[in-house]
Amino acid sequence: MSEYSKEQHEVLDLLKKAPGKRPQFFDTGGVDHLLTMIMELSSQLWIVKEKLYLHGEILCELDPDLKQKLKHWQPSPDQSIELEQMRTRMINNLFRSVTSNEPVNDNASDTDDPVPPGT
Repeated sequence: MSEYSKEQHEVLDLLKKAPGKRPQFFDTGGVDHLLTMIMELSSQLWIVKEKLYLHGEILCELDPDLKQKLKHWQPSPDQSIELEQMRTRMINNLFRSVTSNEPVNDNASDTDDPVPPGT
């Protein structure tokens, strides 16, 4: 399931392939790049939040006590360690392009995703 319709994908493809320079809004091009990155991350975060909300609503319909269980959930020591490792990898991946000359692995977060693929 894609968040865009076929027509939207066609428009996005056209925009990506449009000739000419990308618009620059700030004196320093890096600021424009950072702003673009933030906007992209924000749109992706919204998609995840929307899916998480949907999954929560569906699960709570199946188990009315689930909201209370989730509200009071605490990770086990092993889960806390795993979550901290995932958080550290995410932060390292986020800042890799700034802190090293290594190419950024676009697929690095795929294995760190706590939500199974396709959900």
